Amino acid sequence: FNVHEFFWIVLTSVMLTLFFDTPFQNIKNYWIRKPTSPVKSPTAKSIKAE
Repeated sequence: FNVHEFFWIVLTSVMLTLFFDTPFQNIKNYWIRKPTSPVKSPTAKSIKAE
C-alpha cells in the first residue's frame, strides 16, 4: 500500500471535484431552475370575500 500515491489520488480527486464538477452543477441548476410563480397570500382571499 503506497501512502504517497493514495494521498495524491485523494487530493487530485478533491481538487477536480471542487474546481470542475461543483461549478458546473451550479450552472446546470441555474439554467434548469423552474420559474417561480407568485403565491397569493391567504389574507387577500378573506378581504375579497368580505
